[in-house]
Amino acid sequence: MQYYVISAGGQKFGPADAHVLNGWVKEGRILPQTQVEELGSGRVLFANQVPGLMFSPGDHYQTSYPRPSPYNSNVNIQGDKFAGIARGLAIAGLLLCPVFSFVGIGYAIAAIRHGSSKGTIALAMCIGSLILQVFVGRIVYDALMNMLSGMTGGG
Repeated sequence: MQYYVISAGGQKFGPADAHVLNGWVKEGRILPQTQVEELGSGRVLFANQVPGLMFSPGDHYQTSYPRPSPYNSNVNIQGDKFAGIARGLAIAGLLLCPVFSFVGIGYAIAAIRHGSSKGTIALAMCIGSLILQVFVGRIVYDALMNMLSGMTGGG
């Protein structure tokens, strides 16, 4: 599951998974009372309610907290890189050759497996470009066959 971290000013950072969030906990950026929003559902909860986040035992009861350091708003996980490659391959598959779309599907699946929320869109783009290429290819094939049969006089 991925979450957006909501700053005191209402700015959202992420989305990030529990692994990245735990890194922010260790750096003091996320405190138990920090609000987070669940990706997809939009449910807002406190960081200490997120499964898998590890705060030190005293953190839940402290009354004065250190000021969190700034967030990196560009959480760049490996899956997002795969999703970007897949989107590029979907476009190449549409414009050049359907083989690119097949390769893009593999990258999109890898993006989804790495927890990227962008992987599903990349997968849809690759499948869509592949389907569109098949339809366009069929139309071009039929047009060429009609043209050839007209040139030979056959029918």
